[in-house]
Amino acid sequence: MGLFSSSSNKQYVELVCDIGNGSVGVALVSHSSLSKTPNIIYTERIATSTKHKKSIENTISALNNNLKTLLNKSLGHCVSKNLKPSRVSCFYSSPWFISQTNILNIKHSEPIVFSESIIKKVLEEGERDFLSGDSTKNNFLPSEDLRIIERKITRIKLNGYQTHDPLGKKASNIEVALFLSAIPKETLVLVEGSIDRFWHKIKIHHHTFPLASFSMLRNEFSTQSSFFIVQISENITDVSIVNDGMLLDTFTFPFGQRNMIEGIENKCSLDYELASSALSMYAKGEIHSESSKQFGDAIDLIKKDWIEHFENACNILTKKTVIPSSIFLITDSKMVTFFEVIIKDFGFNSYAMANKELKVYTVAKDIFSKYLTYSKPAHHKDIFLETDILYSDLITTKDEKTIITP
Repeated sequence: MGLFSSSSNKQYVELVCDIGNGSVGVALVSHSSLSKTPNIIYTERIATSTKHKKSIENTISALNNNLKTLLNKSLGHCVSKNLKPSRVSCFYSSPWFISQTNILNIKHSEPIVFSESIIKKVLEEGERDFLSGDSTKNNFLPSEDLRIIERKITRIKLNGYQTHDPLGKKASNIEVALFLSAIPKETLVLVEGSIDRFWHKIKIHHHTFPLASFSMLRNEFSTQSSFFIVQISENITDVSIVNDGMLLDTFTFPFGQRNMIEGIENKCSLDYELASSALSMYAKGEIHSESSKQFGDAIDLIKKDWIEHFENACNILTKKTVIPSSIFLITDSKMVTFFEVIIKDFGFNSYAMANKELKVYTVAKDIFSKYLTYSKPAHHKDIFLETDILYSDLITTKDEKTIITP
């Protein structure tokens, strides 16, 4: 019996592309109406080469080459298993996108009915403010000719009370939180063109990783209404702030795992691979005693630099809101403990002043595994792809009439 043999069991295969700042990953996923658990058939990830000087041209070229390589490999797997994706979902990490959450207020002297026309007005006003505002200024991406890829209402309040079912209800004070994201047309054309070469005329959906991770963490930790999300990838750290159940803002700084490795490479006169190995061993406490001080001194300087960037991000994000007491950390599994200790020990002044205890929750690679199954050869667990897959499954299976993003 084949994958699509039962008419009573609606199934489809989805291709998921995770476009990071230092790597590209893909997954093939089987979805079934008889099972609430997406089955991951195939995964692979390719890191971007570090041999060339970083520039937007080199980065886009590396993205294009890596994506085509992975699409070709996934096509080969599909041919061998007689599969064909009917849906493609692409997820972008910084710095490939720009985003903003707009809080839109509608006030009337008399109660009015919350309707589809209000939603239309919110979307139009939000998009206009978004494309003309400071959020479109990005030192990495061109700000002209942007294409909006996400329009998600993340919270609605009627007369000060949050509601998940606002249509038809009356209120004189309406507050809508609208999340918008966009990518340059050049990036959109490149990604869709590469995919179209391998799978012609398949519908492609575009998303951002911060919205996906926020949605999944909000669902998984429903008692947490305000928190930071710290995503540390190869070249970039994203710090997102969630306030009262709403993704409020994301601040990005260009300092990630690869920058730390390059710092050790320069300070300890090692090549990149040895520096990477040294950092990994140091993080696990496995550095030999006579080498420990040399690496320790170099790493202390690098940690200090990252902490300064991190504290600056937190201070900027909390200027207009309360300081969350929780941080969710998302990073490569071998570096989790390393960054967890840094964040816990860095002594955030604002927390000390507010007399708050900072709690750090590690978003480990197995946190979402209970909601997924893996088939061989998809044995490699990837927290970024898992988050993408579950978010795509969530919004695809959600009732189409739902206004607020899951």
